[in-house]
Amino acid sequence: MRLLLFISLLFGVDSHERHIAQDYSESGTIVQSKVLYVPLGFDATVNCDALQALESVHVDTAKVHWRRLTASGTVRIKYSTANATSTNRFYSTSHDVMYLLGVQAVHNNTVVECHIEHAEEQPQTEDVSLMHKTADVKHEINATFSIKEKRSNFISRVKIVVQDCGVDDETKSSNELNPCMFGVCLIDGSTAFHRLQCMCVEQYTGEFCDVMVPGTYWREMLFYSPVLAHLLFVALFTFHQCCMARTKKVRKTALEDVLDKSFADKIDMKKLYPAVYCDARDLEQMTQSEEDADDKPKAQDKPDDASKKKNK
Repeated sequence: MRLLLFISLLFGVDSHERHIAQDYSESGTIVQSKVLYVPLGFDATVNCDALQALESVHVDTAKVHWRRLTASGTVRIKYSTANATSTNRFYSTSHDVMYLLGVQAVHNNTVVECHIEHAEEQPQTEDVSLMHKTADVKHEINATFSIKEKRSNFISRVKIVVQDCGVDDETKSSNELNPCMFGVCLIDGSTAFHRLQCMCVEQYTGEFCDVMVPGTYWREMLFYSPVLAHLLFVALFTFHQCCMARTKKVRKTALEDVLDKSFADKIDMKKLYPAVYCDARDLEQMTQSEEDADDKPKAQDKPDDASKKKNK
């Protein structure tokens, strides 16, 4: 059972968070290691992940205590003291939760640990033979005793990073050291107790400018309503001219639409358009008359030519 428990807790540590655990050497199984971002001057809560992991596999624990990692080793966290510069002053611990009260710049990059000592009995077999004599008959009794106890230490670590309006990494799209979502990040240093503040834009509110003001969408639409109305009018006008005008059929203008009806009745269409109303016989006569008319001028030109020669 201990082997399965060790494997489940070992693989429970996230791969991208193991670099925190590698910076410290401590005997025990590291259940989880993570980073906690806390705004300057705010409170925070840290849960004991090692305790929750052991409870999930139905393992009873005996001792739970919190420690703070330093360069020289681990220091057990005590309750608040009168020293204003002491790191332990801001920690108030309970069985499975630690409370960070008024985190300041001195707490940046502090690593706290939740240690759990788990006692597990290891069976150790020792064969003991007992002789019992009754009625001249010897009975041999074999007994097995468990007399060994093994203690294990499970650890969960949390690295505290104080958000102080700084720049985390220029290559990242978001700045983890600036908790203000839609506003300006400021530090109130008027007193010895520094605290982070956010000046939000008009559309957002809240402690970290992450809550939208009611009616923001309507206010933005009213502000840009002239531009939207102009674009809508241009779009509708273009649609009407390009699409609707093509589908409209225009009737051709007839003669009756131009002339008065009474005057149109007096017009003899056969005289205006004789070729339209004549038959084949009339068309042949008209063609013959046109040819005769063309030949007459040629015949008249011949006497004139003869008279010109006489005069010469």
